[in-house]
Amino acid sequence: MADFDQSQVFGRSQTQTPIQANEFTALVGYFTKRKFDKASAQEISSILIAQAQSQDIPTFQLIDTLKGLTDVQLSEVITQVLNLNRPKSSTLGFVANIRPNSFEARNIEGLGG
Repeated sequence: MADFDQSQVFGRSQTQTPIQANEFTALVGYFTKRKFDKASAQEISSILIAQAQSQDIPTFQLIDTLKGLTDVQLSEVITQVLNLNRPKSSTLGFVANIRPNSFEARNIEGLGG
């Protein structure tokens, strides 16, 4: 990851522990294997490392925890962590793909007429 400039990480204060290259490379590799594009993998990795540092969680322990997640679970975790690092007015969410029961929907529509 020679093209990654640690000074360009958004949202990190200068007083925080610097990101270790091997930890960053391992997380980026994990996310690119999970079909994230390179830029997204880098940004998410830097945010997760910063979050892990703030909670005194070793980065490699975090990686081991992420390995057991399904794609849906991983998306939920990433969304929650990203929301922690965003203003409350611009949080991310999920759209539920719920199919209504057509019998119940027909009965409800039939009540009006």
